[in-house]
Amino acid sequence: GAGAGTGSQRPQGGATNESNIIGFMPKRGDFDVEYDNDAELIIADMEFTDDMNPEQRETQLKVLEVYNAKLDERQRRKNFFIERGLLDIKKLQQEEKKKPKEERELYNQLRPLMRFHDQASHNRFVSNLMEERRLRSRLERLREWKSLGLASLDEAHSFEQEKKRRDETLKDLPYIYGESQAARQARRNQAAKRPADDGQAPLQLPNPSELERLPCANLLTQKEREFCESISMPAQHYLVIKKVLIDEAKKSGPISRDEASKIIRLNVNKTARLYDFLMECNWIAPNTQAVEYAERETAQRAMRDLSATYEHVTFKPAPYQAPLLPREQVMPGPPAPA
Repeated sequence: GAGAGTGSQRPQGGATNESNIIGFMPKRGDFDVEYDNDAELIIADMEFTDDMNPEQRETQLKVLEVYNAKLDERQRRKNFFIERGLLDIKKLQQEEKKKPKEERELYNQLRPLMRFHDQASHNRFVSNLMEERRLRSRLERLREWKSLGLASLDEAHSFEQEKKRRDETLKDLPYIYGESQAARQARRNQAAKRPADDGQAPLQLPNPSELERLPCANLLTQKEREFCESISMPAQHYLVIKKVLIDEAKKSGPISRDEASKIIRLNVNKTARLYDFLMECNWIAPNTQAVEYAERETAQRAMRDLSATYEHVTFKPAPYQAPLLPREQVMPGPPAPA
């Protein structure tokens, strides 16, 4: 552009190749399209003549001041790009790849603030914000551990491992009202494409020895526990599936194996074994009394478990009080005349 009194800068070293991508001419120190690229139009036809009156001359001088201000802003923006190394696109991409995802997103959000800091101050500003986020996250986790009664880091570490294992187990169980067929197929395709030696072990369901320690295992009969162990199904999922099928049987009558497969969306072999097991126990058979008995049995087991939990608590029964009856019922009078 036309010279504004500020000195122009040119990129050093390897910025030349990358700068060509965004239309920068390093040898001239100019862009193909400058900031406020049409600024020169306001002075293109300007002339100063001897017969101009003072008002015309003053107006044209003001226009020149405006034009010079635009040139100063153009040069300031150009220097900003060069000083920050924003023309070296390859280098910027390499640095961005090294940053964690969270830091990269924060850095991109704060890009508009770069014009208020120098490079070192802006990097320090972003680093301080990231450190604040990490500390807040750590404090939230410590508060969670404290609220759960965890008194040491070893207990907290064991809790986090158990929580992670449980979440991974639940993630791989698209049971009741779970994934759509398309989502399930996409996940299977992705797993099939993954190489066997990529360092990620396949997701494993709990083995039989671990099933008894999972939630709701105490609500199962011995026969149900053995069945869940045989198909590696956690107790809470078995109880949910059992309740859904029993409710469906009570509402619509006996259900077929195909209908059960559509309802629970489970592996075909597991669905067949689960269906046969529930039919064998008469829980989804055309026997209303058996269905009601199954529900009552589950509720009684839950109450027994609750009683065992609070067996050390003694309750003092309230003294019995006879209900107050109307006087006519306590001492009836003579029968009314016919």
